[in-house]
Amino acid sequence: MSETPKNPEPTIIEAESPQRDILISETYRVHDETLIARFRRESVRTLRELFTILRSSLFVLPVMFLAALTMDVSFRGFDGPFDQMRNLAPGNWISQGSMYMMLSLLVLLLVTRRYGAVVATRAIGMSWLLMIILGTIVLLWLAPQLSASDLPSGRYVLAFSISWMVAQIVAVQMYDLTRGSKWWRAPLYGGLIGQVAQTLIFFPATYGGYPVPWLNWMVTDVIVKTVCIIAFLVPYHLLRRTIKPFIGLGGL
Repeated sequence: MSETPKNPEPTIIEAESPQRDILISETYRVHDETLIARFRRESVRTLRELFTILRSSLFVLPVMFLAALTMDVSFRGFDGPFDQMRNLAPGNWISQGSMYMMLSLLVLLLVTRRYGAVVATRAIGMSWLLMIILGTIVLLWLAPQLSASDLPSGRYVLAFSISWMVAQIVAVQMYDLTRGSKWWRAPLYGGLIGQVAQTLIFFPATYGGYPVPWLNWMVTDVIVKTVCIIAFLVPYHLLRRTIKPFIGLGGL
């Protein structure tokens, strides 16, 4: 009777073959956990993820809440070069709320650098949810002192909110797609594409049908926000040593 080889040749199994799945399943069965241990492990993992998302959203929430309170308050900081063209002055459409939202978008790019697009996107959703809750509480508290003229129109509120939410999500996803060896590429592309998406949604939704030069405003809006994105590269560069990405996320 022939002897069994002491060191048989290992069987090569394709990466996506059913046999590989069986072997992996058997491997884990050897180290099978009890139901309580598995529940404890998954609970700890879920709580850690929720804590990370909540902590990330709290970096953005104060800025977004200020944006909600000042979404219809004019910001005249960029009007200087437009003294001879007052109808094109950014103060006609850029509000303090828009500037706060621009800041929130840039903060989210830093969150994406640290934790990745999945966590940043979930932080966006949680931030908007918390902001709606806080905004409703404040609105109910101030309701007896407010009149209809004190509040922006529903059309403006919807356009403002939807356009900036889309801008944040687009910026985060573009940042994650373009992050890599060139440190400036991801924040520049993410910020630019995000703010262009906001502009393309906000102006037609807010001013479409009104006799105002909103197409010209769109061009000026892109220029102003592009300057803001380029200026953001300076603090981003300084924060790179402090806010480092997790292993495997890429970026320098």
